[in-house]
Parts: sequence; C-alpha cells; structure tokens
Amino acid sequence: MKPFMRHLSMAETMGSVYGIIPRVVTALASIATSIAAIAIQINRPSAKESMP
Repeated sequence: MKPFMRHLSMAETMGSVYGIIPRVVTALASIATSIAAIAIQINRPSAKESMP
C-alpha cells in the first residue's frame, strides 16, 4: 500500500502498475461512471415533477 500513497486517482495507480493503456481505460471508465451518476441525479427530479 505504501508505494501508492502519493497517487491521487485509481487511474494513476493502474498506470504505475500496468502501463499507459490500462491507465487510460480506467480514467475513461471513471469519467463515464461520473457522467452516469450526474445524469441519474438530474433525471430523478424531472421524473418526479411529471407524475400527477
């Protein structure tokens, strides 16, 4: 655990262990997950308003 203490993201840790391609894949997956979470938060209030 000690070698990874200075890493700020999971992508940075993956990059230091496995190389650049897994680092990019992990970063893109993280971005997609964040976008999905934000979309769900935006969609919920609008769905609630449209119900009678």
